[in-house]
Amino acid sequence: MTTEAIVEGPAVDTTAEESSEILQLFHLWNEALTTSATRVAALYGPGAVLVPTVSNTLRTTPAEILAYFEKLIRERKPRATLTSVNIRHFGDTAINSGIYRFHFEVDGTWADARYTFAYHRFSSGWLISAHHSSLLYDEIVAGKASLDSSF
Repeated sequence: MTTEAIVEGPAVDTTAEESSEILQLFHLWNEALTTSATRVAALYGPGAVLVPTVSNTLRTTPAEILAYFEKLIRERKPRATLTSVNIRHFGDTAINSGIYRFHFEVDGTWADARYTFAYHRFSSGWLISAHHSSLLYDEIVAGKASLDSSF
């Protein structure tokens, strides 16, 4: 079951349409995740930071972000399903936080993780400025934390 909350923060000119646009950005990211690391990395803006789900290494450059997704897609073939969503707007910043489930095609396993995508609106559109994703505590207790050993 997916829960969604669209919360309007102290923003000027924030609309429900913009919140839907942020949710669409997640779906664009997820679609790219199933096809091309280059497409995924292109969704991250200048100076973006990635705190990845299955790695202990902070990614702070476009090359590091690309390399992470190349390896993840090649070795795991992930797809994410949203379980809970909370979107907030603050002017040219939007934050989408919640829970998603990763399905790994290569071995049929899955893992639940918490996420936060922070977006910044540029003249060309929204880009990811920060992305944090980490396994839920229950997943760590269940031994799924070993997913990070090869990344």
